[in-house]
Amino acid sequence: MSNSISTDRFLCFSLSAEKFAIPLLQVKEVVALQKITPLPQSPNYIKGIINLRGQVISIVDLGLKLKNAALNADEKKTIIILDFASIFIGVIVDSVDSVADFNQETISAVQEIAASVKNEYLTGVAARKGDMVLLIDLKKVFGIKEELIERANMVA
Repeated sequence: MSNSISTDRFLCFSLSAEKFAIPLLQVKEVVALQKITPLPQSPNYIKGIINLRGQVISIVDLGLKLKNAALNADEKKTIIILDFASIFIGVIVDSVDSVADFNQETISAVQEIAASVKNEYLTGVAARKGDMVLLIDLKKVFGIKEELIERANMVA
């Protein structure tokens, strides 16, 4: 007998004291923080660019982008490289915690919750090991339209 409940895998990470998760299918890789070349006259959340094995990737401080608050200075930072159909963006987070499986029964709808992140960026909230994990839609955070992804897929 097959289980009819769909389960999705998420990469869980921390920004300050809050826990977040993104669909694992959007993650290309996780790398240690490295030297970032600043870009002049960029918004404060765009930290610059890195060269990752010959590919130039824009780096965003996700804490500043989502919450307008800098990340904790005392923690070791990590970069999550996101892949939106050949559109690569790196996001700096405080730490990557784990990969988790959430099914539709464990994800609650987003209501007017007291989170420091705009509700329009959230797709749900899941409970995990006593913590509330905010599920974020990074396509909305970065304004990546589906047409852009479809176009990139046609070129690839």
